[in-house]
Amino acid sequence: MIAAADDANRFDPADVQGNILRGYSFNQVRHLILEVADRREACRWLGRCVDGDDGAPRVTREAHWEVRPESAFNLGFTYDGLKALGLPKSSLASFTTEFKAGMHRRSVKIYDVGDSAPENWAPPFDQPSRVHVIASIYADKDAELDRVAGLVAAAGDGKAFHVRGTRNGKNFPDSYVHFGFKDSLSQPRFIGVHDPDSYPDKQPLVPVGAMLLGYPTEYQNIRYGVPQPDVLGRNGSFNAFRVL
Repeated sequence: MIAAADDANRFDPADVQGNILRGYSFNQVRHLILEVADRREACRWLGRCVDGDDGAPRVTREAHWEVRPESAFNLGFTYDGLKALGLPKSSLASFTTEFKAGMHRRSVKIYDVGDSAPENWAPPFDQPSRVHVIASIYADKDAELDRVAGLVAAAGDGKAFHVRGTRNGKNFPDSYVHFGFKDSLSQPRFIGVHDPDSYPDKQPLVPVGAMLLGYPTEYQNIRYGVPQPDVLGRNGSFNAFRVL
């Protein structure tokens, strides 16, 4: 039983998307907002993204790279997106209430009111049930962003998704972010991921369970629930996509 418990808690960086536990150092990002158009073609293409086969961009993992790539690529799914991809009802039911409801149904709770209310959201977010996948591309050069975005648009011979919108971002000078904050100032450092000798930091290291589902957290005897089956939810995380 002890060995089984150890196996369950073992952190595998190759099974974790690379944008969860730390940021990339690329200067630009392009987020493609996708709607599933053909479930079968979308699932096939997403499967190919695991290894980057047949012209599909490979999902970037937490695993260390020896040579810095030209770009990084990651995927996020909404609850409506998982339904559109055909996830079984038993799996859909295992997600948290907040995730299933979505930001538009919880707008008052998160203070999206007045000018920020859902009825004032810009397209494509004005139709949240059609926002299924966020495909994020990180790169330094416009040409690389365009190249990977082209691969996404061509998924399943162009039949897998409708590209309903894009959002582009660039780094501010001197590592500042919105509202004048210094980027990474409060970024947590994780046990087994952060190298304190290479990146000195006076903050205490925290367990990966503070961010990843299925691992012990910094709170005694508390861990976040894993959507089922275990292979679906373990090493995943929840993320809020917000437009400022």
